[in-house]
Formats: sequence, structure tokens, C-alpha cells
Amino acid sequence: MLRAVVPANAPPDFVYRTYSAITHGELYGLMNFMTPGASSSGSALLHWYLPPDVLGSTIQVTIAAFKQTYERIRKVMGWGMLAGDLWEAKIRRIYRNGSH
Repeated sequence: MLRAVVPANAPPDFVYRTYSAITHGELYGLMNFMTPGASSSGSALLHWYLPPDVLGSTIQVTIAAFKQTYERIRKVMGWGMLAGDLWEAKIRRIYRNGSH
């Protein structure tokens, strides 16, 4: 997702700050969709309501961010490839077919 701006030899603190900024920015953006409500006892309560188009794009950003983070961790830790490859194949099928 960030290959164009994060070179493969970037120091770990730069990579962490970049992904951290994206993650926190996404959460901050989602907080704009919090709406007031009331619990069954009548106390004030905030809850999220995301319109379907926002929810769909948010899920896609989350999957892409997780995929990139997982790949980086897998390389650093030297983990096997089978589970990650199976997961990526499933994600490709979902995006291609629009179903799960």
C-alpha cells in the first residue's frame, strides 16, 4: 500500500510512524460518524453509524493495512508462508468476485 513512499530499507521507526499515522487517522475519521443515543436505562451513549458506502471503504482500507503490516511482520519474524498465502488468496477472491 505504501511502497511508493516507504522504501524497503526504511528504518523501523519510520515504518512504525507511517503506519501509526494512517491507523490513527482512520480511527479519527471514523469518530466523525459517532452519533448520540440513549441506553435502555436512559443514560447518554455514543454509537457509530456508518453509511454502507463508508463502511465498505473502511473495511477495504483496514484489510489493505492489515495485509501490508502482516507481510512486513512475516518477513521480519521469518514466519512460514502457507497461512498468509491462503489468506491472501481468499482476499483476492473476495475482491474479484465481490462475495465471501
